[in-house]
Amino acid sequence: MPVGKFDETLKVVTGAAKGKAGPVQAHIVKARGPLDTGVARIVELCVWVLQRADLTKDDAAANAMGPEGARMPGMDMVVVNPARTTWEMDLTDRDETEGVDFVAGSATALAIGVFLTDAGKLRSFVWSEPVVIQPPTAA
Repeated sequence: MPVGKFDETLKVVTGAAKGKAGPVQAHIVKARGPLDTGVARIVELCVWVLQRADLTKDDAAANAMGPEGARMPGMDMVVVNPARTTWEMDLTDRDETEGVDFVAGSATALAIGVFLTDAGKLRSFVWSEPVVIQPPTAA
């Protein structure tokens, strides 16, 4: 049951994110990837995207954690398409990096998750891979 994969390019939007002092307008990474056909449900998924674009500045970091389906208090939600072929999650937690924008270029995406298989078994996986960031275009 291989599940570890992100889309090669991850889009970034500007929206309501969680900053150090509370809600803030900041870059949100739209994490997305394929879902193995043997996955009946995503029990919990924690996703991070990290980018070091300039050694003289702080790194950009965004993350989210939550289950598939209904949002739990204080957590985000994993959305699975109706055909159950992809998962996606908006990484809204920017902690202390909300002042650092993601830029076009390479980044590292990593995740850890617990998945319920079609056979009724709980399986956990960790994966990490390079991705390309596609930031919002200027209006």
